[in-house]
Amino acid sequence: MPLADLPGSTTGPDAAVVRVLSYNIRSMRDDREALARVIRACSPDVVCVQEAPRFFRWRKAAAWLARETGLVYTTGGATAAGPMILTSLRAHVEHAEDTLLPRVPGLHRRGFATAVLRFGGGH
Repeated sequence: MPLADLPGSTTGPDAAVVRVLSYNIRSMRDDREALARVIRACSPDVVCVQEAPRFFRWRKAAAWLARETGLVYTTGGATAAGPMILTSLRAHVEHAEDTLLPRVPGLHRRGFATAVLRFGGGH
């Protein structure tokens, strides 16, 4: 179904459709090429990643995923204890921030990645 035919869709010069994908990538322990193919096939503008690589060479893994999916790294990964945000070049990043939550004995470190994004020409 074309996006313009979805209930609640608007069309016109100020309308913007933003495609958001949420995906648990299990620290890229599975088939990396398949992971990249799935993300590319979804054509997202924003990918909210759970369980992004966060240990040895995590930046290299995040860069590989961004490059292979045609997206850019926005924030997160090890600096947020796992959550990561990738965006298309359509997104203008107004603000990005990672927050680590207080440690809880017996649990993995927790955190979150946040980004304020703007799409289209709106202010």
